[in-house]
Amino acid sequence: MGVFKKLKCLKYYDKSDRWYWLYEEEAKKIRFQQSYNKIPKQDRPLPLAYFQFISDNLMILEARSFQRVIEAVKFFNTRLNWRAAEPVRLGIVNKLFGCFPDETPQPPNSFAEFF
Repeated sequence: MGVFKKLKCLKYYDKSDRWYWLYEEEAKKIRFQQSYNKIPKQDRPLPLAYFQFISDNLMILEARSFQRVIEAVKFFNTRLNWRAAEPVRLGIVNKLFGCFPDETPQPPNSFAEFF
């Protein structure tokens, strides 16, 4: 938990009980298709993923693309002690979430039920 508090690109939100990994500060060095400087200032900081602690020994990282997952593993590999946190499983959710015809489909608040 101490590492999360030290990284400026991680922000905790009480309302959702999640640590959001944001495309700012230390994470700005990551190269995505659209670089940090090309993102309009009003859209910053851009959330890349979030961490959610399910229990004392289980943490989920949710990202919306394979590229973000790969970049997260590379980024946190040098910052986390892998004896304390080790990636062990990948789940892919490929589901259309229902909505009314005049609405935009929204993903659920948590994907924890799929893991």
